[in-house]
This record gives sequence, C-alpha cells and structure tokens, in this order.
Amino acid sequence: MTGNAYIETLEFDNTLSQLEAMVIKYNGYIASSNSGGRSLYNNDEETQRFANYVIKIPAKNFYDVFNEFGNIGNVLNKDKNMNDVTSQFIDVDARLKTLGIQEERLLSILDKAARLNDIIELEYALQNVRFEIERYTATMRNLEEKVQFSTITLRIQEVYEETILDKPAITFGERITGGFRNTLKDIKTGGENILIFIVINLPYLIFWVVIIIIITVWIKKLGRKKNAKKINAEKIKESTVVEDSKKEE
Repeated sequence: MTGNAYIETLEFDNTLSQLEAMVIKYNGYIASSNSGGRSLYNNDEETQRFANYVIKIPAKNFYDVFNEFGNIGNVLNKDKNMNDVTSQFIDVDARLKTLGIQEERLLSILDKAARLNDIIELEYALQNVRFEIERYTATMRNLEEKVQFSTITLRIQEVYEETILDKPAITFGERITGGFRNTLKDIKTGGENILIFIVINLPYLIFWVVIIIIITVWIKKLGRKKNAKKINAEKIKESTVVEDSKKEE
C-alpha cells in the first residue's frame, strides 16, 4: 500500500512535531525528509516554509495514519494505491529456489573436477549464480518490506490562510456579510503588516530621524548666525550714520 498527501498548516513547527510523534506512535519511521523556505514574515509566498517526507508505516496501521493527517493540518488532497506484489513475490521465490539448486549442483561437480580448466569454468559459473542469488535475495527483502510496511509521501506547506475546499452556496445577504468580514480582515492584515514593517525597520527609522534632527538643528544654527551678522551689520550702519550726523552738526 502506498499513499500521497498534501497538507497546509498555519503552525509549521508544531505540525512537523506532531507528524514525527504520529510516526513513532504507529511504530513507523521516516525514510527521508527535506525542508526549505523562510518565515512567512518575508511576505513572499515563494519563500514560505515547506517540508517533504517519505514515511514507512506498518501496513496494518496505514489507514489509521492516513485518517489522522487531518489532526495535524488542513489536508488538501490525498490518495492511496494498493500494490499487489503477490505474483512478483512468488516469481522471485521460485527463482531463488532454482538458483539454490544450481549452486548445489555446481558445488557437487566442482568437488569432483580434476582438470584446472574445468575448475576455473565451474568457479566462474558458481560466481555468477551466487551474484544472482544475492540480487534476488535483495529483491525479496524489498518485497517483504513492501508487504510489511506501507510508504506514504507527504508534503507540508506553511500558509497565511488555510484553503477552503468545499465552499457552500450563499445568499445575497451572506455575500454582503462575508464581504464586509473579508474587508475587516484585510484591514487587520494590512495593519499587522505595517506594524511588522515598522518594528523590523525601526533601527533604520531611528537612524534617519536622528540625521534629520541633526540637519534641522544645523540649519537653524546657520540661520541664527546669518541673522546675528545681519543685525550686527545694521547696528554698525546705524552707528556710522549717527556719528556722521554728529560731525555735520
């Protein structure tokens, strides 16, 4: 039995922890996994975190695990396939028995062989038979594992909002109410994004505010110096005029 599933989650780390706990609970193991992406706060859907898993579950627990995926996230789709390996298993088993008989015969003939050329040919044939035995033995182990363990391929995707799959038909009034709620939700999300932007970029904002204050103070000082020079020049001019008028008197 094999299965595939795609799950959305708002709580990425928590979902991964729950999945790993579930695998242990049902006596399975993680055959392989990989993950990537960055936090949702980057505001870039292409960088949202994701994880891919290939898990092995005892065949008897397959349906329990498959049905429990809904407890760790929003399951968008899942499918399962029944792999009948019975005929393949029988073929490999029969081939192994035939090879075993060939090996015994070659060993028996080798024990009686006296000529060097015969011995070399028999050992070469025996080597090929043993290679085939090892190959079919590995195939048999793989088939036995398939019988004992089911394979589930799982993708977990972090999202801002879970997808609503089966949206029921709504009335005109419900559409208005829903639209109003969505507007409020968009306003809330926009406000949160603005707040996050301010918090993240606060050091830059503080830096530029300090620069602007310094420039403003410097400009004011220059303005005061210019005004002081202008006043002093006017005073000197006035005193010169007064002295000149006194001299004329």
